[in-house]
Amino acid sequence: MGNLARTFALVLVIFLTFLSTAEPSTVKAQSTTTISAPAIVWQQEYGDHRTESVSNLIQTSDGGYAFLDLGWSHGFNLWPSVFYKVDSSGNVQWVKSIEYSTAISLIQTSDKGYEISGNWNTYGTTYETTPTLIKTDSQGNIQWAQNYTSEPPNLSNAVSIMQTSDGGFASSGNGTITKTDLSGSIQWKKI
Repeated sequence: MGNLARTFALVLVIFLTFLSTAEPSTVKAQSTTTISAPAIVWQQEYGDHRTESVSNLIQTSDGGYAFLDLGWSHGFNLWPSVFYKVDSSGNVQWVKSIEYSTAISLIQTSDKGYEISGNWNTYGTTYETTPTLIKTDSQGNIQWAQNYTSEPPNLSNAVSIMQTSDGGFASSGNGTITKTDLSGSIQWKKI
């Protein structure tokens, strides 16, 4: 191999070595800012061995939090949904059981109460679920519960909910939107 070929090979090896060890130009600028994980302010455990799925943690108007244990059916054991209200430090203020209900979604209403959407579960000759809205006062006491016919049966869930500008509620699930008044009476339903 001639001198020119050896020089070219050496330059090529040096160049390839440089490319494999060089940082991309966009990475060359070093940041002096260190990003760290946020500190945990408080941590609590709630419920018992039956608690399987907590849903819809919301911050409440008093700075605390409210959330739902969904409630499930195992075999023929129908466990109720559990509604928790805690203060801003995570201390339990109250806990309410909602029998025969799989609570899915939760909002705080304009009167500082709560609206829960989900399903009412019943056993007869077959297990059936019916979309349901439950209105509570600010202490979690049920003011009314309204069941709605599912179309087709057992396929429609009241999954999502919002309070509307007229004080009523709109809920949706599996392709159905239901609009109610403040007391839960259906004003219209679209599939």
